Amino acid sequence: MSSQVETKIMSKFLVLLYSLFFIILIPAFSQSKDEAARLVLDEFNSKTRTLPGALSKFSFTVNDMSDNSEAIYVGSFLLKGEMYKVVMDDMEIYYDGETLWNYIIEAGEVNVLTPPEDADPDSYFENPVRFFSIYEKDFFYKYIGEETREGKALHVIDLYPKDLNRSFNRIRIIISKEKLELYSAKLFGKNKIHYTLKILSFVSKDIPDEAFAFDPASHPDVDIIDLR
Repeated sequence: MSSQVETKIMSKFLVLLYSLFFIILIPAFSQSKDEAARLVLDEFNSKTRTLPGALSKFSFTVNDMSDNSEAIYVGSFLLKGEMYKVVMDDMEIYYDGETLWNYIIEAGEVNVLTPPEDADPDSYFENPVRFFSIYEKDFFYKYIGEETREGKALHVIDLYPKDLNRSFNRIRIIISKEKLELYSAKLFGKNKIHYTLKILSFVSKDIPDEAFAFDPASHPDVDIIDLR
């Protein structure tokens, strides 16, 4: 997979991930008029915010409805508070709460960024802290119902952006009833391309802060491009 294609895929993956960060970090859902959705999201939020950190493996599926094509990628991510690390094929992204490192393995280079002041939720070059505040008022919520997949009882909730200029119409999140953990999230693009994040495994664990920063000493042959 080319770095350009992977960057585009990673961008959509992080839109989903940031949306889930928003649900986790915002304690009240006063914007939602759907009481059933609010109750599930409050419980999900309450449990997830108490985690010391998390390690997850995921699949990411891209469906192009215009030609019925499908591509599936796999990866992993670490989360701790507002910090994250994402690994997918030939790309790694680190964010320690202040600086973002975009490591393109195939190109042998890492771009070092300070996320911009004006966050764009359709881009992954963003500061999650600012993203949370923007998304606090940007979604409507609706409880769709319950369903069973792979023997698991699940809650299904749709998120609708208030800004009609967003590149997507809605995000569907599915949460397990028993463990109150994310099962999947699907972004419905206006361009008829849909992106689905499915959690394959999820483990709560304490993760050292240094895991969320790129270490140049461990990558002596990598070109560092400082864009700050």
